[in-house]
Amino acid sequence: MKTWLLEGKHERFGRVILAAPFPEDTFFHIGIRTERTMRESLGLIHIASYLISFGWNFSPVVSADEKEFIFLCQNSYIGLSAQLDSYRACVHFARIAKESGANSVFLGGPYASVRSEQIILHQKHIDYVVVGQGEVATLDIITGKILKKGAIKNTPLPIDKLPARARSLWTTETSFMGNKATLVNWSDGCIQALHQPCFFCSICHSVKISRRKVSQVIEELKELSKMGYRSIEIGSDDFPGIVSEKWLEELYEALQINKLSFDIYLHSRARSIKGKKLALLKKIGVKIIQVGFETASVSLKKDYADKATLIEEDELIDRFLQLDLKLSPSFIIGFIGETQKTVQETYTRIQSLKKKNVLAGVLLDPLIALPGSSAFAKLCENHPRWKDADFIEPEKIMRVWFKENTKISLDIFLQEREQILSDMPKNVFIQSLLMKL
Repeated sequence: MKTWLLEGKHERFGRVILAAPFPEDTFFHIGIRTERTMRESLGLIHIASYLISFGWNFSPVVSADEKEFIFLCQNSYIGLSAQLDSYRACVHFARIAKESGANSVFLGGPYASVRSEQIILHQKHIDYVVVGQGEVATLDIITGKILKKGAIKNTPLPIDKLPARARSLWTTETSFMGNKATLVNWSDGCIQALHQPCFFCSICHSVKISRRKVSQVIEELKELSKMGYRSIEIGSDDFPGIVSEKWLEELYEALQINKLSFDIYLHSRARSIKGKKLALLKKIGVKIIQVGFETASVSLKKDYADKATLIEEDELIDRFLQLDLKLSPSFIIGFIGETQKTVQETYTRIQSLKKKNVLAGVLLDPLIALPGSSAFAKLCENHPRWKDADFIEPEKIMRVWFKENTKISLDIFLQEREQILSDMPKNVFIQSLLMKL
């Protein structure tokens, strides 16, 4: 097994190793999602950047095998970042870290955040599980402020109190929209999570809303410009839903004053970019927006009241065409009650968007009832033992979900999807997450 690895040192507190093990072969990524994940090494650079502000020195990210990892474990603090597809690899690295003399091992990341109690119960080599934002908890573990082992649930810092990413820690260059590209985060939290989290969303710690100050954004962009970056992805959840029109106007004015220009790609809910806000996003340099359409079935949309209607989406598409913006819609197959008819409605929607020449990309995924989501809670009604498990095979989760909650075949959908995605024009990128079934 291999892992992305950051090594940090401090005169007083010694060495910390932050690692993100490579995903297992259960499922794999294609398209831009691979670039986004790998070029930024998950959230570990955020944590390293925070520790740097407290006196740590970090070497750039490297790809390490088990032998190289073991060499660094003696008397070190080991932090591991877990996604669903890398959790078992994290457990493996936690075991060899403790066997190799690590001071302590702590686990964080999206998956760990929603299974913290179960992981502590089942995994003796993991001392702490960090729920949500990991910067403060990591510092407290290393400096001895937290001694009691178990799950750590701390109040997240507002994003304007956190440093920007230390770009020097990631040396591999990637490109997007024809330019040198990187990821930025200018907001934190999710507006939808304040009311009712999306049925399939497992992010349980997004209810604290915060945004960076315009002055902070400009300082970060000045640095990126000096480093030769010309394309950026705003990785924040629903960034347009969190910032105001006034904030965007101030950013536009500051960009003009400082003669800064970037091509921007971001993520948004359809209802967050109505009216003037979409035009303002265009003014600050936005070229492509990924929007969660989720399904083209009227009957299914009615069951998920937080989703824009087809009429609202059509109006938004017209605005994209008027403003010469490109759309990257996301669609999910596998909602409760999904039938071949509702699936075909979504396929037809994708084909109509293809004909309008508005697409920059397409995401078409099966619904995965991720632990921590409302969908997983529904699965547990028929499978109560899953509530206490620290891990269930992703393939098993998907197959059981489709069998119990839809009237379609998962295998047939995956075959049909392959054909739909392969027929996309060469200038339309594919963002889907594929499983090897």
